[in-house]
Amino acid sequence: MATKSISQLDTAATLDNGDLFETAIPDVGSASGYASKKMTLAQLADYAANDVVYPDFKTSAQSITGAVNQTLLNFADEYDSTATYDAGDVVIYSGNLYKCETAVTTPEAFDPMKWTQGKAADFFAGGGEGASGLIAAGTDFYNYTSSTQTTKYVSTYLSMDDTLIVVISYRGTLTVPADFTLIHAEQTPDASQTLAFYKVEPAAAGYYNYTITQTSARMYVNWCVFRKCSFTYSGNFLTKVSSDASAITVPNKTAGKMLLWGCSATSWTSSAGNAGTWETSPADLVCITLPAAASSGAPRQALFYDDGAGATARTFSDRPNSNPGQAVIDAIEITPN
Repeated sequence: MATKSISQLDTAATLDNGDLFETAIPDVGSASGYASKKMTLAQLADYAANDVVYPDFKTSAQSITGAVNQTLLNFADEYDSTATYDAGDVVIYSGNLYKCETAVTTPEAFDPMKWTQGKAADFFAGGGEGASGLIAAGTDFYNYTSSTQTTKYVSTYLSMDDTLIVVISYRGTLTVPADFTLIHAEQTPDASQTLAFYKVEPAAAGYYNYTITQTSARMYVNWCVFRKCSFTYSGNFLTKVSSDASAITVPNKTAGKMLLWGCSATSWTSSAGNAGTWETSPADLVCITLPAAASSGAPRQALFYDDGAGATARTFSDRPNSNPGQAVIDAIEITPN
């Protein structure tokens, strides 16, 4: 790798892989000879993080501002005054990124009172440096009538401050990745079904893909990512029922305590086009995910996040049916670091 002076960048110069320049390159638009010195992807191979090059050595057709705007477009679309937006949507407006705080239900000109300006790190891949708590979630349900081996997948980005929590409800022999650390597992009273909490703490930042398998039948996987939190299991919130119950009361929590509630039932019913669901009373928790239709299988498992603002006394119940059979409801405790 060579270091070239600015005088060496002329119409006769060549660029080798990894060449650097000891001084700033002048305005490309005023030096037409530079237009033929376009860098290829291969010529960028030896550049380290934070190195800066002028894009493609083009003349007036592309500017640094244009490159920045193109980078923003990789994250979000330009604000559209003819569109509507949900809370949490991210757009570009006047060259800056904004997240929607108040839903735009009727198309309108950009209203800054409904949006928060931020950086890509604030809105994507787990939030900004100061973020903590729940930052991402997903699910992988399976039709509960299956009697063959089932395979589920969890794919997400994890930073070094993140912890992946995977909650699995299963009946067969379960196989999880070596990265998974069991926090706690609890069976229904008849020992036919297990609700298990696992955690994953990444060795390095990056995208992770995990495969979970079970020998047969009834496996549901919920997962969520927390930033800058630790997790403990006390058993203080464990509740089991051995017969149908339309409402299940769980032990009271201390005011302000953050919890992740897991629910698992052995025979929750679901009729065609009318999938059952889990609910809480009061309805003050974040439901991570549930199947959208009966074809997804009855929601024998549910996962709820209490950020500390939830009520101290609560019941869990099924809708629209009332025969969960045997059930186990349990929670792990969350502490912001």
